[in-house]
Amino acid sequence: EGVHFVTSDDADRHLGQWPRPLKLLLFTRKTAVPPIWASVTDRFRGSASFYQVNVAEAGLLAAFGVDPSRLPRVVGLTPDSRYVHDGEATNSAISGFLQRIMAL
Repeated sequence: EGVHFVTSDDADRHLGQWPRPLKLLLFTRKTAVPPIWASVTDRFRGSASFYQVNVAEAGLLAAFGVDPSRLPRVVGLTPDSRYVHDGEATNSAISGFLQRIMAL
């Protein structure tokens, strides 16, 4: 299981289920999976579900409070909370963000 691309049309199907207790969403201008996101996905595949949302999905950006001028942005979701990664878009920074959420 790798990165799932999410659109407004299928958001409920992807985000309404909880196969794992943590979901990570990358909001980006890129249409392909960025290498850093692929690396984080591979490293934490068994611990979280990974999604990618394109900037063209304005409704999803608005629903998650993501400013399109501040991309890329990573949002972490648990069944009862939402976390926004405001740090660097590097493998180590995103991995640290994910590990902090998992430790809560």
